[in-house]
Amino acid sequence: WRASPRARIASPSCATALCLAVMGDLWRSKKMSLVQLVVQNGAAHAVVSKLGELGMMQLRDLNAGQSFFKRSFVDEVRECDDLQRILRSVEEQLVEAGIAPSSSGATDPSLPSLDTVDAKLRAAEVEVETLKASQSLFERNNNALDEQSIVLEMGKKFYKTGAAPALSESDMATSLLSLTEFGGQASSMLSVLAGVIKTESVAALERVVFRATRGNAVFQQKTVKTKLLDTSGKVPELVQKTFFMVFFSGAVLGDKVSKIATYFGATLYKYPSTALDHAAMTYEVHKRKAESAQVLEQSTAILRGALTSLAAAYGPWSYVVAREKMVYDALNKCEFDLKRAVFLAEGWVATDEYEALVTSLQSAAVAQGLDTRPIINLIQSKLTPPTYVPTNAFTSGFQALVNTYGTPRYREVNPGAFCCILFPYLFGIMFGDFGHGLLFAGFGYWLISKEKEWEGKDLGDMLEMVYGGRYICFLNGLFGAFVGLLYNEAFAFPMGFFGTSRWEGFEEEGLSGMTCEHLERCELSGPIYPVGIDPIWHVTENKITFFNSLKMKISIVVGVLQMSLGIYLSLLNHLEYKDVKKVLFQFIPEVTFFGGIFGYLVLTIFMKWSTDWSCPLDHAAAEAGLPAAEGGICQPAPSLLTLLINMFMSPTADITVPLYGIECFGGAGNPDCAGVAEAGDCVYPAL
Repeated sequence: WRASPRARIASPSCATALCLAVMGDLWRSKKMSLVQLVVQNGAAHAVVSKLGELGMMQLRDLNAGQSFFKRSFVDEVRECDDLQRILRSVEEQLVEAGIAPSSSGATDPSLPSLDTVDAKLRAAEVEVETLKASQSLFERNNNALDEQSIVLEMGKKFYKTGAAPALSESDMATSLLSLTEFGGQASSMLSVLAGVIKTESVAALERVVFRATRGNAVFQQKTVKTKLLDTSGKVPELVQKTFFMVFFSGAVLGDKVSKIATYFGATLYKYPSTALDHAAMTYEVHKRKAESAQVLEQSTAILRGALTSLAAAYGPWSYVVAREKMVYDALNKCEFDLKRAVFLAEGWVATDEYEALVTSLQSAAVAQGLDTRPIINLIQSKLTPPTYVPTNAFTSGFQALVNTYGTPRYREVNPGAFCCILFPYLFGIMFGDFGHGLLFAGFGYWLISKEKEWEGKDLGDMLEMVYGGRYICFLNGLFGAFVGLLYNEAFAFPMGFFGTSRWEGFEEEGLSGMTCEHLERCELSGPIYPVGIDPIWHVTENKITFFNSLKMKISIVVGVLQMSLGIYLSLLNHLEYKDVKKVLFQFIPEVTFFGGIFGYLVLTIFMKWSTDWSCPLDHAAAEAGLPAAEGGICQPAPSLLTLLINMFMSPTADITVPLYGIECFGGAGNPDCAGVAEAGDCVYPAL
């Protein structure tokens, strides 16, 4: 009941024979057979679970068209979804606490049942939520004590300087709150309101208090050096806060300032009016802070212990829940016969794995102590089987690259078999640098060396993608280094891997023995450069023109060869499906037109490369002792682009610059050709 028959990957540590067999299966997808399973209802779960472990069968949905909510095991699937939600919440809490959850327990023989996991996981969820709620309460209480301690400590300075001196009875009539607007009774001293507020809100609070009291209140503030816990939001967080103290007189004014401060999110604390009360409150706050810190520490230790035990069971529980959900999803695809108390399942199996499937299910039935053995029938069907291409660690990346463009049809020639070599080679032609290629190959080799350490682990989206293409990176680097060797280029610098340039410059006496890098005239001093491009081309004035022309022609040749391979592979597909019409009316026209146009273009490219278009030196040069070129053709090389365009746009036009042909090609476009041929100054040898 695997999700996709082509998703199964053979083990990277497979034996040589198995790896060779898998590589051979890349040529075409495996032949598939449709089978039917008839099993008693009581054994349905065990049989489907065994099918999942084997990974040999892709189930067909026999209830297609039926709503998910009307299927037999919808409640079990919903229960698994809810358990996975709890597991995700547990994982988030483990990550927040810095505890690494255990890995999957797929190989653990003593895995618990789904019912056991359900009971334990829900109990653990309630326990953790209770502990977190208690810890949050303790943190808020501890933070309140910290703020109260700060208010007591920082308020002493302002209270001493801000407190009003005692007034005489005659002066009370003209005191601060003698205004009738605020009413209230006269007092012999100012009242105090103190607290803490977020630093970004303190300026606004001071401005509003000043306007609301019409300047009849004194506002003092000072930033707290340490960050304090902000409990106003859903998630408490440490923020920068500021201590403030407001001096006023009168109960009405005090209520107004208190409401304003509360509106701005400030936390107000009691401030004692006498030194004796201040000392007593300070002692009490410090005592309660010590007790609160001890309780908070114990609460944190208990919560961490609960999370640690959850982390140890997280891997096996996650595996059990995921496995059971897939089992019930697969059972929802089966058909249950209530009268005969059996369930029916249909699925696709690789033909060469059919016997192994039968043997494994029979053994599983015996191990489970089932009364009856599963009945497996082969079904003849005209349905199109799924594409099953077995892959291993090496070929999986290349096959995934092919599948992004389209999955091959059943029994179609698989492009992934050719992609393993052609894709890195085409990348090498584009990349073409010996130094950078080796670095890229080294990076790929480092990823390959991490297989045992990283296999089966969650690496994240980006790293997972790069790790999946580790063999692609390795081969891309190797082919890039190989083509860079042909280009004689490393780290974008010309390199003489096989000696210095074979081109030498001229002086009056003849060859100077020096390379012609700084000389005007050059000739080959001997055999051509043994491997790749002569490094002298990297320093010439026409470097860009030369390399653009060379690489463009190489790209055309390789591209035409690759497209020709695809056309001939389509012939194999037509023969496999016995489609004679496509052979006659698709393959033959494709080969004719493609070969006649682009195949001819490749032929002209090789013809142009193999022809010596150089011109012999003039008589003055010969008298100076310079050697003359032998066998050269005294005419410019023809443009192949113009040749290809004229094939269609001007098929009957005269050819003025021939690529090959008779000794002198005449015509209306070349009226002087006959005279040139008679003078003997320029002779075109027949090729």
